[in-house]
Amino acid sequence: MTGKKHHNYIKAQRFAWFGHVHRTPDNSMVKKVYVWSTALTRLLERHKNRWEDDIKSDITRMKITNWKDCIRDRTKWKSLVEEAKTSLKCSPSERKRKYRIRL
Repeated sequence: MTGKKHHNYIKAQRFAWFGHVHRTPDNSMVKKVYVWSTALTRLLERHKNRWEDDIKSDITRMKITNWKDCIRDRTKWKSLVEEAKTSLKCSPSERKRKYRIRL
């Protein structure tokens, strides 16, 4: 597998987990942790992107407009996950993060 294939596979798995979490009942522990928000704030030098923000940018990049309806339909969501394995590309910010050198 090449680097791009690994990257797309990881994004597709993230997509699959996102759908799974959204389909779980509201009283499940996974859903409670997902919707929980902390009272703390981030330090200034930290990025404000969250896991959900990355997923939603991928959804926008794939031009999925009705993602909440797609999540409820498992077969349609699974086909979108399979499509994500082949079609997602790195955004400019991801390219910067990928090649950032830490000293």
